Amino acid sequence: MTSVPAGTALTRTGTTGEWTEASYSGQTAYVYNVYISTDSTDAELSSQSGTLTIVSEANVRSGPGTSYEVLGVAAVGDTLTITGYTSTNWYQVEYDGGIGYIAGNLVSAG
Repeated sequence: MTSVPAGTALTRTGTTGEWTEASYSGQTAYVYNVYISTDSTDAELSSQSGTLTIVSEANVRSGPGTSYEVLGVAAVGDTLTITGYTSTNWYQVEYDGGIGYIAGNLVSAG
């Protein structure tokens, strides 16, 4: 357990009841919803599972949008496990031992 300084931006990776799952310092963390506020640009994450195949070289990002940090690059033909999907057409995926996001127009899901 740890505490997060006020004003710290977290990347939401899911929700469970009154708890938000987030990525913090490379780890999965859970924060009680009463202690957080969400950015109005935060994309709604829905459950989805399966795999996707990269059809065009793709940046894997720390959040669902091009303003988020690039964690790495997925090559054409790479297959990743899907852990969620956002309302803004970004897939949440398992990447390099953690969570990353890839734009939906760069992949084939199935």
